[in-house]
Amino acid sequence: MGSTVSRKNDITSYTLDYLNSRMIGQHQSRRNLEEVYCPNIPYLWLIYHDEKHVGYGVGTFHVSSDVILSTRAQMAIDNALSSSCGVYTEIPFSDEEYMDEVKQCGSFPTDDQVFLSDLPSELSRNMIQKKMKDIFNELYPEDPETATLKMNDFANQNSLQTIIGLIHVFNTPEMWDAKKFKSGTDFDESIMDLDIHMEGRPKGGLESIETSCSLQRSMNAPKDIVIAAFTEDYIKENLECGYSWMINHYKCGVDDYLLLDLDGPLSGTLQDRNEVMADAMSRIMEKSKNKVVFAVGLAHWDIGDKSLISLLGGRNYTVERMTSDVYLQEIEKLSDQDCADEIRYDAVADKIVYDSRSERIGTITIYITTLIGTVLIFNFI
Repeated sequence: MGSTVSRKNDITSYTLDYLNSRMIGQHQSRRNLEEVYCPNIPYLWLIYHDEKHVGYGVGTFHVSSDVILSTRAQMAIDNALSSSCGVYTEIPFSDEEYMDEVKQCGSFPTDDQVFLSDLPSELSRNMIQKKMKDIFNELYPEDPETATLKMNDFANQNSLQTIIGLIHVFNTPEMWDAKKFKSGTDFDESIMDLDIHMEGRPKGGLESIETSCSLQRSMNAPKDIVIAAFTEDYIKENLECGYSWMINHYKCGVDDYLLLDLDGPLSGTLQDRNEVMADAMSRIMEKSKNKVVFAVGLAHWDIGDKSLISLLGGRNYTVERMTSDVYLQEIEKLSDQDCADEIRYDAVADKIVYDSRSERIGTITIYITTLIGTVLIFNFI
């Protein structure tokens, strides 16, 4: 038990230090982006085995496709989907059993959550309340009394991380939709990964439930660590930060200006998940009759010694980034009939299923939104 808690605290401490450094570096990142040519090349890879094209890799960003994808990127991904049958994301969104279990492991006891009122600094509380007032006045411009009541309800019912997540979304014009939020709709009702997942013929997930839960557990930091991390300086930075710079970098498509250099305990979580996904990918491609699309967070593909590109290379696959307009040209389109007898990988049972029609379809549930305050900054993971 002691070693588990120690590792969790190490990961949490590293995560919070990492978030601080990323926030502080945003203004420099914006300047850097203005100084480089942006080819708008999608994060799309071709996967070969013995010189045969067997699949595609898509590096995703866990927000709405409308927000993150350029026209060129959307065309390229659509072409890849049209010429493939199976589509696999990190988690099988359409598998009810899997999603129920993941939702459970992501739940966080109320007593362990940090709320705005837990911050010891009155200045910190006032700074956040002032920003929230701006948000709720925009939501209810003609009714200040209702705006105040709604703001107080939100602050009392949601964790500090969720409040900061809301502020980041508010600071991102590409993501902020006052009407949508006011209606009570989830921040990420649709995300790029889900949009791609639903095009699968069949569709499935790559991660085991255990590895899918590992990142969520690492984000559930002890209360005292979270409170200590929210210093006045950290809060000042966060009140002005959003995700526009990350969205712009992603659309640009230049690796050196986007991919993160993760190290420390968090990289272990990423690498553990990569091992599981690379194993699943190789098993799927070995048995699939047609090309397959794998759409997972961008950081998984090209970061560290155990990136998906490296791990697939060790399994005799070659992964090459698409870097020309060839991906915009018309390519072979497979019909539903062409994909009728395709195999499917079942992430719950950890096995290849030869009757893809036996897929367990349940209500689509987006669990990422329950952790918006912590996870959104890790949109590539």
